[in-house]
Amino acid sequence: MPGQDIQALKLVAREIQSNLQKYAPEARRNGGNLRKQLAATNSLNSIIKKTKIDYNVELKSQDVGTISIDVAPKYAEYGKFWNTPDVSWQVKAQKTGNLDKIDFGQRSIDDAIYKYLDLFADEIAENMAQSIGDEFEKVLNSK
Repeated sequence: MPGQDIQALKLVAREIQSNLQKYAPEARRNGGNLRKQLAATNSLNSIIKKTKIDYNVELKSQDVGTISIDVAPKYAEYGKFWNTPDVSWQVKAQKTGNLDKIDFGQRSIDDAIYKYLDLFADEIAENMAQSIGDEFEKVLNSK
């Protein structure tokens, strides 16, 4: 994987770290344990995993980056109850005002990826517009 791809993954991973802190639920009393444990457990190196895969008949290989987070770290295992598609009725019935925090892990990843996909798409569009403009200029100047 070329260096700029790793750098892009690191940007996404940093955004995921930030999103985890924003989106994770917090208890009214003695709050912050889940957020502290998420921050301690989900470092850049643990979020991004680099693996080598064989991808064609000629046995060429390529490094591939994967993104994963731990939503139920040690000492805050209850995070898993907030990050499941069929959240328990206790979480849905709680009175801490954290209903918007359900599925915080997936939202953290999705929002970070969509943010950087949007930036990447904008960059591609700008490069294409510049290339088209350059080609038109060449055609106009050649006459």
